[in-house]
Amino acid sequence: MHKFLFPIALPTRSSDPSGSFDEGSVYYNSSLRTIRHYFQNSWQFLPNFSSVPNPSPILVTGLRVCPYAASSVATTTLAMLNNTSYWIPFALNRRINVSAISINVSTGSASTSENVGIYSSNLTSLYPNTLLTSVTLDTASTGLKTGTLATEITLTPGIYWIALASNGAPTLTALALGSLVPLAYSTTTAVTHYRNTGTTLPSTAPTTGYITATTAFPLVLLTISF
Repeated sequence: MHKFLFPIALPTRSSDPSGSFDEGSVYYNSSLRTIRHYFQNSWQFLPNFSSVPNPSPILVTGLRVCPYAASSVATTTLAMLNNTSYWIPFALNRRINVSAISINVSTGSASTSENVGIYSSNLTSLYPNTLLTSVTLDTASTGLKTGTLATEITLTPGIYWIALASNGAPTLTALALGSLVPLAYSTTTAVTHYRNTGTTLPSTAPTTGYITATTAFPLVLLTISF
């Protein structure tokens, strides 16, 4: 595997080659139908810099980002369901560091909590895969709830999943339907996210049991740096 400075027919494989390569090496993945590049000792999706990077630059300290919000953002509220997990993908085209995760509680509920985390994606199916980090946030009272990560994590360009597992039924601030990018369509109704069961987030995401959802999705905010 080599780095190329001029247009050339790229090596083609159906999966990532094993071993170590020069950073910047590239090949065409015929299974994913995309170019993969070698960066920080692993094969990753090639970033797309055709628009403002996701997430965009932060010019004022203390701001947080919601990586799956659409360009037009309106908020609403969502009554969470007990023993239900909520899943939504997001894409990054630049490297970020995540140090904290936040949600906002609109209506609290005694003895309830939300387990909120970030999962990697399976490279072939793009299903949620491995839990990278998570926090447990108390939702008994209203207001912004923030969990600082025990260890800051670095996310490189690629596809990830935000997941929430609800232990109880508080009401959270959420992104309204027009603020979410449709993932697919059920007849003519936009699918906004997926749901499964559980009050905690497993170390490996489930591969079955998902159902489609067409409602608002909780507003999850990430504290990031570059």
